[in-house]
Amino acid sequence: MLNYLLIESKNNIELNKSMILDMMHDVMHMIEVKSKNQTLIIVFEMPVEVSFNEIILNLAQDTLVDYRLYESYPFKQIEELYQHAAYIESLLQHIPFNQFTYLNNIILVKYALTIIKKENYHFFLRDYWKNEDMKKTIKVYLESNQNMSEASKSLYIHRNTLIQRIDKFAMVTGFDIRKFVDGYLIYYLLTH
Repeated sequence: MLNYLLIESKNNIELNKSMILDMMHDVMHMIEVKSKNQTLIIVFEMPVEVSFNEIILNLAQDTLVDYRLYESYPFKQIEELYQHAAYIESLLQHIPFNQFTYLNNIILVKYALTIIKKENYHFFLRDYWKNEDMKKTIKVYLESNQNMSEASKSLYIHRNTLIQRIDKFAMVTGFDIRKFVDGYLIYYLLTH
């Protein structure tokens, strides 16, 4: 599986590109690197057991430059990854630079929920954008006040089946709808 980091700087990223890549090389297996102006995209293979939030803060302290970093979820195909990166880059233009140093989908959707267009929901719901059974399962679960027993009865499925579906959704999308904020964000995307 492939992930990417999108690192933005207020300055030209080329000035510190080699230092950034040296630091990242120590913690991940990089597949591809692309840069332009203030943006650097690093494609890497999973798994990586580091906190990118800490890395970007350390990088900012070492270079005395403001950065922000977006960490993606895993992709199977590199074309899909770059399509997603282009969308995220356009979405980041609407978020003040100093608002966050680290972003992931949960933070991004929470901040930009009202400006994300319906035709782009698939970037966050992933494979489940077209899966009506999963969308119904999630909606019923959330409308049941996140009560597993009540939702499983309404869906006519075993409670363990519901738990497995919710776990799978969290694994694929990064949104754990058992958490209030994640559940709210996904419910918004499913109903608007």
